[in-house]
Amino acid sequence: MYFSNIKILSPLAEKPIDDSELINRTIKRNHAMMEETSSTITVPATFMFRMLTSFYRLRRPEGLFGLDDDDESTE
Repeated sequence: MYFSNIKILSPLAEKPIDDSELINRTIKRNHAMMEETSSTITVPATFMFRMLTSFYRLRRPEGLFGLDDDDESTE
């Protein structure tokens, strides 16, 4: 498991602040955001760069990269 952005919070107010409406709104918003992103997959950036490079190379004509120029004889 990978953990990042671990935050340790400590109360600074002398009296507890009861803002239950704000807490409930935040909880509802978090649930809505979780539902919206439930079908989203995250892939590493290096994977995407490799895939895009592959697509780019497949769409270009073969001779433009210089790979086939040396293979053909011009005799």
